[in-house]
Formats: sequence, structure tokens, C-alpha cells
Amino acid sequence: MKEPTEKDVPQDIGATLRKRRTLRGESLDSIHQHTRIPKRFLEALEENRFQDLPAPVYLRGFLKSYCDHLDVDFEPVWKKLSQPPAGTAPAAEVPAAGTEEAPAKRSGGGAVLLPFTESTLLPFILFAVLAVVGLALWALKSGPAADAPAVRPRMDPARVSLTPTEPPTAPRGMTLSVTALQESWIRLTADGVLRFEGSMPLASVQRWTAEKGFLLKSSNPKALRVELDGITVGLQDLKAEPDGNYLLRR
Repeated sequence: MKEPTEKDVPQDIGATLRKRRTLRGESLDSIHQHTRIPKRFLEALEENRFQDLPAPVYLRGFLKSYCDHLDVDFEPVWKKLSQPPAGTAPAAEVPAAGTEEAPAKRSGGGAVLLPFTESTLLPFILFAVLAVVGLALWALKSGPAADAPAVRPRMDPARVSLTPTEPPTAPRGMTLSVTALQESWIRLTADGVLRFEGSMPLASVQRWTAEKGFLLKSSNPKALRVELDGITVGLQDLKAEPDGNYLLRR
């Protein structure tokens, strides 16, 4: 199939794109999946609503991707779109520096007359990059300064106390740990207060604290591992009280 030349491109570019797409049997969803152009912009191109696109650079990029996918020569289409129709005034030239720039005009057929080119957009791009770099440098300079090291006050020798300090006293309390090597019944009293009475399952552990001492009574003393302040105490090596209790203290 012969591709359309510049003279063959009709004024209604959208109708040309839509006709070519339907002849190829493709839907807008299929075009979107292949070109990644949003569907609403594809519809705008086929309906000649070029003003709905975000910016001229997007119009050129989307239109080129669409033409490339449909195997349509892009340059004649873009040239036809960028030029005013016959009988209308040509697009205003880019004004010289220091003069006011004329806004973009739209032709009666929906074509957008683009006053912007790559050479005119380049200063704006450079200005935007310089502005971003300047803001970043300003943010770095205006950030909080590093904390200065704290200055220790000088010690006045006249105020130094020479009174010796007393060593810390050892804790008065004691800790008793009981581990059941077999299921056993025990009764535990700490400082004269009953703290536990019942059966201890196998491998269970109980801990208590007291200041004066403990009284421990068990149905099977050999089935218990007893530790007083981390030191193992063999109940079989101790003499039980007449009531069967073992006195445990330092």
C-alpha cells in the first residue's frame, strides 16, 4: 500500500488516523496497549481536539507514536498540522528578545499553530534546571548547622569534696528458685507468709524473694532442684524440721 505523501494528507487528520486504524482492525484499547498513549488522548487526536493535549511537545510525541504504529508517514502529517490552512494568515514569528510573545493560535479546522520549537524551548528548560539546582543549594546552606560539641565546665578545686564515699550495700533480699525434675507437691513460705502450695508440673520453675528466709516442704524433695541466690542447695543434705520443712537462708 502506498503511503500518503504531503499532498495526499487531508485537512481532517483525525479522520485519516481513525480510518487507518479501522482498516487495520485495531481498537483504541489495542493502540493504547502498544503505544502507551492514554486512551483519552487517542480519542482527542482522532477527533481533531489537539487543544486537549497538555502541551505542544506532547502533541508531537503522541502523534508520531500513533503514526509510527499505523505505518503512516509522520512528517507530512505534522507539517500539515503545524501550518495554517490556505487563505489564513501565517503563524506569527517568534518575537525578538525583549518583546512580548504572541500566544499560540488555533485554525478553524482544529489544528494548533505552534509558536514553540526546540530552539525556543531550550532556554526555558535550562532556566528550570538552574532554578531547581539553586533551590537545592539554598536548602543545603539554610539547613541546621551541626551541633557544636558541648563544653564541659571547669572543676573548681576549692569545691571538690574530699569526704570518702561509702561502698554500696549489698541487697538485703534473697532469691529462691525451685525447678521440678518430676511432678511434685510443694509448700513454700517466705518470711512467715505462705507463698505457694500445690503441685508443680514436670520442668516447671518457680521463683520467690525474701529477706529473712524460706520454709520449703515437698512430697518428694529429691525431685526438686533448689537454688538460693544462684547457688544449688541439695535438700537431701539438709536436716528437715520436725514438721517436714526445710529452712533455707544465707
